[in-house]
Amino acid sequence: MTGRYAGPARGTVRLRCKVGGRDVARGITLDLPGAEAGHDVLATLWARARIEDLMGQDYARAQHGAMRADLQEQVTQLGLDYRLATQFMSFVAEEEQVVTSGGKSRRVEVPVNMPEGMSHAAVFGVPGGVVGGVAGGAGANPAASQGL
Repeated sequence: MTGRYAGPARGTVRLRCKVGGRDVARGITLDLPGAEAGHDVLATLWARARIEDLMGQDYARAQHGAMRADLQEQVTQLGLDYRLATQFMSFVAEEEQVVTSGGKSRRVEVPVNMPEGMSHAAVFGVPGGVVGGVAGGAGANPAASQGL
């Protein structure tokens, strides 16, 4: 069982269930702080569980790319709010970033690795070479071979 709260709270949560066919009830006393830096990761874990729950609510349609729009919007918003990649979005690596130190901004190059199997020379070209292609592929420019 998971849950989320927005602010400090005190009280008792009452759980009722069946165990071995008989009714069981239990009270759990809670004293929830407003914030606790040592548990920041719990928000991300909650968001992942919530996304999983939302995806399960329309699983069959989600598998065919036709998930209910309201659920898709909630999943996407959770991904944005908690910086998580979801089935409906991904994050793109930035090639550069601005760093401010001592009150002055400066540009910093951030290296981005090539995807596995891609050739730097084939993508960015070599002197006298052809742009495009995949390392170890049949042709230097797959788009040209497909008439694109």
